[in-house]
Amino acid sequence: MSIYDEELRRRLARGDDPEEVARWYIDRTIESKLRWKDLTVFEVRFWKRIDRAYTRWNWRRRMNQR
Repeated sequence: MSIYDEELRRRLARGDDPEEVARWYIDRTIESKLRWKDLTVFEVRFWKRIDRAYTRWNWRRRMNQR
């Protein structure tokens, strides 16, 4: 289990801004050098949502530049 799972759940449950929570989580996992095998299922799902949101945002950005 990751050391950030509980804090991640707490921040999301209390309604913190999802974008700020994502930034906080990304920063912590990079600093700790966590790997996929270190994450809980919940954290992997959260990462996948971050990735999906970024991919959509980047796609829209590219389409608007044309």
